[in-house]
Amino acid sequence: MIRKVNHLKILSSGIDDEGDPFVKLENGTIFFGDNLKSNLDRYLYKLLSTKTKQNLQSESLQVAVDIVIRYVEGGLKYGGPKKQSRYNVRPGDSVSEMGGYQGFC
Repeated sequence: MIRKVNHLKILSSGIDDEGDPFVKLENGTIFFGDNLKSNLDRYLYKLLSTKTKQNLQSESLQVAVDIVIRYVEGGLKYGGPKKQSRYNVRPGDSVSEMGGYQGFC
């Protein structure tokens, strides 16, 4: 997982004005998540490359992990359905995934 997070093309990350962590990729896509903190997150963050940590704040690590699980892996490795099975997102589209948090459906 850490290797795959290191390969994400992260432009920036942080906490938005409403207190939610986000990750913005180089292609302009922005992902938001919950502000979950755990000892595991602190440990995993230490394993990231120095280059990745320049653009990925520790508060946004879970968002980056969710990107890998849901979009890089398509959720299939973790038992969920492949995203974009009914519609292929095109440049310029706005996409919102509602209620998908940990359910992958």
